[in-house]
Amino acid sequence: PEEVWNHIFDKGALASVIPNCGNLTETAPGEYEAVIPVNMILFKSHLAVKIKLLEQDKPRFCRFHARAEGELGEMEMQGRMLFEDDNGKTRLKYEADLELSGNIGKLAGRKIESSGKERIRRSMEELGAGMRA
Repeated sequence: PEEVWNHIFDKGALASVIPNCGNLTETAPGEYEAVIPVNMILFKSHLAVKIKLLEQDKPRFCRFHARAEGELGEMEMQGRMLFEDDNGKTRLKYEADLELSGNIGKLAGRKIESSGKERIRRSMEELGAGMRA
């Protein structure tokens, strides 16, 4: 679990799981910021993203909060990750609650809900592939 934990919380790996994130800055231990572009139908804008680790028991558990705000609205997420040893391999369990408000919620709420699970699954696969490389 420790190797997986270290990989996930590497700034480059963490940026790879945030859609369209080109630059992630660690502003304090366990706190990150980024500006990401958002393209929705007729709207193009940016979201200011802030991520903060709220609680952690390295390398077994963490709880985090993420907030993104911009002209199109806001997204707020609470998430948890549990790292378990499974016969020498690491099993990662995660869950997250997402709330959308403003135009981003009105225009893309259903799309984000339907594609969210798929995006998380792909992100975790990409993280795994990065560890094997």
